[in-house]
Amino acid sequence: MSVFVNPLKSNKAKFKEEIELQIHNHKEVATYLEAATHSHREAAKHYENGNYELATLSNLEANNQIDLAIERKKRLVKSSL
Repeated sequence: MSVFVNPLKSNKAKFKEEIELQIHNHKEVATYLEAATHSHREAAKHYENGNYELATLSNLEANNQIDLAIERKKRLVKSSL
């Protein structure tokens, strides 16, 4: 006796997995951008206080977070093609 596999159901399951991956990737991009925003605000605060070394470090951290967001965004574009 063979087991019937509904091909539409497996396509729906694959589609659902792809959508869940897209959601996860969007959330990751948002997390990186939020971290970058926080670091930029810290940099501005440090500049106002005259602590230029900490301001520079905060700015570098923000730029790193933006780079991570861009890389994750590239994955989003690739996976949606």
